[in-house]
Amino acid sequence: MEVREPNEIAEICAALSHPNRVFLYQIMKEEGGAFLADLVSLASEALPKPVKYMTVKHHVHRLRDAGIVALNKKQGQFFVELERPHLRLIDAPPEAFEVTANLDVQR
Repeated sequence: MEVREPNEIAEICAALSHPNRVFLYQIMKEEGGAFLADLVSLASEALPKPVKYMTVKHHVHRLRDAGIVALNKKQGQFFVELERPHLRLIDAPPEAFEVTANLDVQR
């Protein structure tokens, strides 16, 4: 098991605390890399509301600052690549996120 620093984990969690950034992470996980303009198109098609280039760029910068993706210039355009392909925070099966609570609390 890989042990991580608490601050590193907190940064990753903060970066993935927005649904649009989770979506971008999932695209990167699937594709490995994409041009920023293509991410804008994919996000606008898949998300409930269209998103602007600067909005996607802002989210990519948050992911980059947490070390999740890298942002480089390729063919004169910004290219986003996954830096942490083995990040295990989102790859858990849906049942791992189910919360069960006993609401019959006795006092």
